[in-house]
Amino acid sequence: MLKRYLLFILATSLFWGCIAVGFFDEDAIEKCGGKEYASATQICENDVLKIPCGTGKNYYDPSTQFCYENNVIDKCGGKIFNPQKEQFCDNNIVYVHCGINMPEKAETHFCSNNELYKKCDGKDYDPTIYECENDKILFFIFIDNRDNQEYKAIVIDSQIWMAENLNFDDGGNDSLGECYNNESINCAKYGRLYNWATAMKVCPSGWHLPREAEWETLIKFVDRGFRYEGEHAGKKLKATSGWNDYQGTSGNGTDDYGFAALPYPTGNIGKWWNTQEYANEKRAGSFQMYSRSSAIEDWSCDKSEFLSVRCLKD
Repeated sequence: MLKRYLLFILATSLFWGCIAVGFFDEDAIEKCGGKEYASATQICENDVLKIPCGTGKNYYDPSTQFCYENNVIDKCGGKIFNPQKEQFCDNNIVYVHCGINMPEKAETHFCSNNELYKKCDGKDYDPTIYECENDKILFFIFIDNRDNQEYKAIVIDSQIWMAENLNFDDGGNDSLGECYNNESINCAKYGRLYNWATAMKVCPSGWHLPREAEWETLIKFVDRGFRYEGEHAGKKLKATSGWNDYQGTSGNGTDDYGFAALPYPTGNIGKWWNTQEYANEKRAGSFQMYSRSSAIEDWSCDKSEFLSVRCLKD
């Protein structure tokens, strides 16, 4: 077959007025299965492109194989697995073998310190730190060293939130907030209420009052897939009880993430401070949920008002 040649310009110099010409051999491009490839680092076997595995001379087909510690291993049912995590392939299914336990599917279980655990929302976790609730909510319990109160904390995407309102009292100092209607039983269930100045500094060490942007990060995550941000986030974050009905419809939420947001004891509304300060310096930002709505709304409140506090881990 006659080779086709394309005339092309290699270099041009206006100063010297010279033009260098040469020929490019189109058929010289190396292809594998109809696709171009880098012959210096890749090989072609029976029209299958293979790439190097580690530092050795092993090559593999990434569509059916993978490289693990310089060894070429066949995928399992089209999936890559990790032999270092006691995973193995049997009949195109990846299993995990852990200690003396019977193997389980790696899709649903993982191994840690020779103990087999069920994944939490499809993910591995450190069982020495976290527990898993309802197979999907990752949480842990921590103690506020200032008064030895225990709090539940939850993992929501990349954030760690307290799963209940703060209830810190330094021993009766009114500057550190109040209970709703001045009844201590309300503090025990709904948390303490604080003005904005106190809310800014009242979280335990290692925790902080969330910024407006951090609340918005939470809202965007739980409301992903909906047209308007915040449209359904309230319903997903509200507790499954404690909210009043509205016009014959339950005001309770689904509590998909363990946030367990409660209203004030009236059952109609809950308000939480954020760090946003407005230009007039008399008002600050809050996020609010209602029994009448599935949304979360962003409002400014007078700094002297007493609202709930949810702390976010640093």
